[in-house]
Amino acid sequence: MSSFEDGYARTLSALQRPGNTAPATVLSSLSYYLAHIALPHPTTLTRAAVLSPLHTDVNRTGPLLALADTFSGATRLRVKLGDESPRGLFSRSAHSDLALWLRAVLEGTTSAPELVKIAILGGVLSALHDLTRQHGRAVGQIENELVVAYAAALGGLDADNTTTTRVFGAYYLQYVSDRKLAALDLPVLVAFAIDALETVYGPSGFTSYLSGVEEEEGVILVPSTSILAQSIERTSSDLQYKVLPSLARLVARSVIILAEHDSRRLARLMDDVSRKLEALCMSVETSWSASPLAAASSETQLQPATRPIATSIWTAFKTLLFSIALIQQSILTVLVYDGGSAAPALGAIALRSFSSLAFVLAQFGGIAAPGGVPELRRAAFNALDVVASDGAESDVLVRALVQDLQNSSLPHSHPVWHAKAAYAFACIEQLVPVLPDTCLRQVVVPVCTPHLRDASNRETFEAAHSTVLAVFAWTAQRIERGDDEADVYGRELIPGYLQILLETNGADGNDEGLRGPQLRLAIAAAARATMHEPALALLLIDDVLALQSGGASSATADNKSKAKFRRGLMLAALLPAVQPRLLQKVLVALEETATSEELSGDDAAELGKAVYEEISERASDAARAILVRWWMAHEELFRGHGAESASQDVSSTL
Repeated sequence: MSSFEDGYARTLSALQRPGNTAPATVLSSLSYYLAHIALPHPTTLTRAAVLSPLHTDVNRTGPLLALADTFSGATRLRVKLGDESPRGLFSRSAHSDLALWLRAVLEGTTSAPELVKIAILGGVLSALHDLTRQHGRAVGQIENELVVAYAAALGGLDADNTTTTRVFGAYYLQYVSDRKLAALDLPVLVAFAIDALETVYGPSGFTSYLSGVEEEEGVILVPSTSILAQSIERTSSDLQYKVLPSLARLVARSVIILAEHDSRRLARLMDDVSRKLEALCMSVETSWSASPLAAASSETQLQPATRPIATSIWTAFKTLLFSIALIQQSILTVLVYDGGSAAPALGAIALRSFSSLAFVLAQFGGIAAPGGVPELRRAAFNALDVVASDGAESDVLVRALVQDLQNSSLPHSHPVWHAKAAYAFACIEQLVPVLPDTCLRQVVVPVCTPHLRDASNRETFEAAHSTVLAVFAWTAQRIERGDDEADVYGRELIPGYLQILLETNGADGNDEGLRGPQLRLAIAAAARATMHEPALALLLIDDVLALQSGGASSATADNKSKAKFRRGLMLAALLPAVQPRLLQKVLVALEETATSEELSGDDAAELGKAVYEEISERASDAARAILVRWWMAHEELFRGHGAESASQDVSSTL
């Protein structure tokens, strides 16, 4: 007997009676001989693997995954050997040889328990997913048998095999074509996958123990022996938790497949999934908000031994957020193209779900930050687009988001409350054009107003201003169309906002107000909303002109310069918006600002850039000639701007 035959015989024997041989050694030998042995022996070897006591307990996920890896490695090696083997004139091609080998392996899985069969075929398919084009027919047979086996496993679920079946679905169904996957009962598959999220984050998961922490002298401690620490450790090592992103992709894919192949069942599925996810997100938010961990704003508030536990908790929350975003994005994709009458309501459910997870979204900059995660922003803005198609649903959503803030028992200084407020403002800003005036007057502006003066939290401060500016922009558009109600509304709203703006960006020169570009946008938006109301426009200009700069005599030179600079930015922002007959007052004030001894050289240069941008990019045709001539005569006042080319560029716009 040759050494190869002897090794093959010993492998068969070890599969039947492993004895003291390590399972990894047996499986390594199995992979080698599967790849090298001549046909039809792979059938015998596969059948021996199926019957091996190494995985007699078919509900043990680890041994079955090891078996899958064994067949995956054997398949890759078989492909490599086939490609490298010399071929005679009448020899079988590598393609034919692999097809026969796959058929032999498939025959060896006949009568195998479903999970064993899924492990073997899943391992083979994972190795072949890049070779489908060359070996389509053989791969198709593997897919067929895998789908049949998985359907049987779904139909025979019990408490012992649930985890293994979910993990195998996450790992191996991704390699099955859409057409073949459609043969499964997809609503059942989706519900089965969603249950994994509820298992990890539901009442029996780690979130139930989030309040079980200790505090010593203002420092939060989670003992390693606590239920929370042990629970999050179990979660982190749980295979179901590790495959949640893959399960989310499987759900998302199933939704798209149903939309193409079985749309009759899709509406109910999307509604069920959306409501389950909303309830889960609300439960997670409630548990987290009650935990002292949620109030911590920095690592220094955590005892050093607690920080790794907190990191694991945040990782779990981020996994939940991305999983839900993947699923919701698939639903929203369907709704955007063919949502029907239920689309706005489902979009609102998605946005409420994200609201509950706003404390996690805030870790990525929220949905308004340009540098945020594209997938999260896409899902949120797709949902907003869907909701915005229905003004009534938009009104209901905005009132619900605001009521949620107002009814919260959390102090307004709490990180969770701030995150929800910033998220709500970002959503409301996008929906302003479709909201009724009653909602804008009674809900939107009142909820934003307290935050317009409070810069202690930059995110909510800036989001509130941005939302009010969206109201101004919408008001200005309506006024231009001759909407008298918007004109009246503008007259009511602008004086109060202007007063707030001047108070928070006034004479003290502190850095707590809006930043330069934001301040210019705010003044410009207010000015545009007054264009058709001369008295209001004059009031706006006079209030900015009357703003005293420099503050108290004890103010530092830097503060005096910053205050002067901010006033100059406000004046610059007025240039494109005010009527030509009112320009002279603004231009004279700009000259005085530019020549003020209180204005530093750097601030003067920045102010010059702002003035130049307003004139060259935003000035109206009626005012452009006046402004360009003024700029060419006075640009040297803005030290450091030094732009002959700028003067030339501006003059070329005449």
